[in-house]
Amino acid sequence: FLDADVMIPPDYLSQIYQSISEKHAKLLTTRLKPDSRGFIDKCIALAINIIMELNSFIGMPTSFGSATIVSREGFIITHGYNERLSVGEDIDFSIRVARAGFPLLILKKPCAYMSMRRYHSQGLVRTIIFQLAIGFSIFFNLPLTRQFFRYPMGGQAHTTNNPK
Repeated sequence: FLDADVMIPPDYLSQIYQSISEKHAKLLTTRLKPDSRGFIDKCIALAINIIMELNSFIGMPTSFGSATIVSREGFIITHGYNERLSVGEDIDFSIRVARAGFPLLILKKPCAYMSMRRYHSQGLVRTIIFQLAIGFSIFFNLPLTRQFFRYPMGGQAHTTNNPK
């Protein structure tokens, strides 16, 4: 599963297939790079990659929606994504799949390129605070279905000419 605005290199899927074949992995994600060259954007992507590694280390394996690869078996056993969640469904899904006995493998290569437009259109601090609130809610097992998490979906919400 890839977020709609994620970009992948041409050999991404063949590298994923090779990793699945060699490591017999059934739940994978890849490190992320920003789709821009900005220093702050690179720092954000680095922080996300570090958070994924730390979460795995503390027993909450996390794959963000940018790139989640799961076996059919892992998807079926966990009944897929929880559609009642307004946000964090990707993180919730990866945690449930891992707890069902499919350890998360975080590949250093290939990388997926995440869109930074939400950070640019909504502001860095606001987006980080929002994501931290989601993270704390998941960590403390609080519901993510409340309207507290109003999350504009779709690319049109982050275009530069979108009236507010």
